[in-house]
Amino acid sequence: MDVRSKVVGPAIGMLIVAIIGGLFSLFVAVFGALQASGAIPAERSPMMGPQVMSEAAGAGVAAIACLGMAVMAVVTAFGAWRMKNLQSYGFSIAACILSIVPCYNSCCVLGIPFGIWGLIVLLNRDVRDAFMTEQQGPTP
Repeated sequence: MDVRSKVVGPAIGMLIVAIIGGLFSLFVAVFGALQASGAIPAERSPMMGPQVMSEAAGAGVAAIACLGMAVMAVVTAFGAWRMKNLQSYGFSIAACILSIVPCYNSCCVLGIPFGIWGLIVLLNRDVRDAFMTEQQGPTP
């Protein structure tokens, strides 16, 4: 089996989950920022009711946390893209680990199997050697 075909499955899965999670996190961050600014009253919020987020400060903190999750999703997506192209072995490992960590990702459960699959694939010797060969470039 070709090394590239081994990494493409988990890489595409992580990429899709990271994009979905990042978009959702951005949506919640914008919504929280609007709620914190008073543009959307907490009582009318479909996502954060008055019992959970009754104060503007709470909505602002939620917006900042969701913005951080969106940044982590971008890092995961970039690492998955690099993994698909057999570039940046260490960054690809980091992206797999981020996919496994459920506290940052809005689609936390969906990212876990792809992250584990990616780690299993990346820890194979032939895959690791392919990353090293790709980094060194073609031999003269």
